[in-house]
Amino acid sequence: HNLMAILAVGAAVGLKEALIKYGLKAKVSVLGTPAEERIGGKKTYVEHGFFKDVDIALISHPSRYTTAKKKYLAVQELLVNFEGKASHAAAAPWEGLNALDAAVMGYQAVSNLRQQIPTTCRIHGIITDGGKAPNVIPEKSALKYQVRGPTKEILRSALDK
Repeated sequence: HNLMAILAVGAAVGLKEALIKYGLKAKVSVLGTPAEERIGGKKTYVEHGFFKDVDIALISHPSRYTTAKKKYLAVQELLVNFEGKASHAAAAPWEGLNALDAAVMGYQAVSNLRQQIPTTCRIHGIITDGGKAPNVIPEKSALKYQVRGPTKEILRSALDK
C-alpha cells in the first residue's frame, strides 16, 4: 500500500503532460483514501459529492500481477458481540457464563462454513475482545469479520449462510 500515493501522483503528472501535448483542457485531481478498508474511503468520497463533476476516475492498487483490468470484490464488515457473566475462574467458575467460549465456538463455526460458500468468496475474521484477565471468566467478547465476493449477489449468498 505504500506505493499507492506515488502511483496516483505519477499517473496525474503523466495525464497532465498528455493533456498539454494534445491541447486538451481538463482538471486533474488526486485523491487519497487512507484507511479505505476500515472507514469507507472512496465510498465516503461518493457520499460527500467528491465525484460530482468528475468525468473520469482512475484507481491504482499495487499487486504482484500486472493487469489493466482488475476485478474488485464486494465487501461487508460484520461485528459480532457476545455477552456472558463474569466470575472468578478459580473461586467460582460455575457462576460465570463464558463469552469467550461462545466467540471461539462462533469463530470455529464460521471457519467450518467456508467449505459451503462459493470458492470466489472470502471470509476473514479476528477476535477483537477476549476478556480482560485470564483468572476472570469473560463477560464480553467480540469478533470482527470481512466477507468478500465477486458481486453483491454472490456476497449476499455467503452472508445469508
